[in-house]
Parts: sequence; C-alpha cells; structure tokens
Amino acid sequence: MYIIVCYDIAQDRRRTRLLNRLRGELEHVQRSVLEGEISERGYLELMEDIRRIMDLQTDTVRVYRACQRCQTSFEHLGTAWEVDTSGDDIII
Repeated sequence: MYIIVCYDIAQDRRRTRLLNRLRGELEHVQRSVLEGEISERGYLELMEDIRRIMDLQTDTVRVYRACQRCQTSFEHLGTAWEVDTSGDDIII
C-alpha cells in the first residue's frame, strides 16, 4: 500500500525519534511529510511504533492510505519532487 504520513510533534527528542523511524520505511518529501510504498505488515508495525513514540496529549500524526488510482492524481507545485514508486530499486 502507498501511505502519506504528516506529523506535528511538540518535543524535539520525540520528533527526531519519529522522523528516524519513518525514514526507515518512507521517503522524506517535505519537512514533516513522508510517503511511500509499505507492506501491510510493515504498516501495522509502523503504526505501533508511531503510537509508542508520540504523546497522544500533545502530538498529531496523520496517516493517509492512497489507492493506486489516487497515486496518479498527486500534483506537485514549487520545489516539490516526485517520489519514485517504480519499485525497481536493487538492494545489494
């Protein structure tokens, strides 16, 4: 599945922990926005980690699931760049 994660974390330490965790799975496309392809299991583990890292009283994390059709309708303006979703990466 393709997801978009936006966050607003009040404390620097938690924000850094969350960003590092998200970067392990997704592409960093804006200051507090990451997106990318993730497996269902990876998604469930990521959501569990997000809940563990954030403070539910002061922080906000929004996770959007984008269907295949929706992915082709994203528009980028300004200095934004597109995330490569081809899946042709080779890890050695």
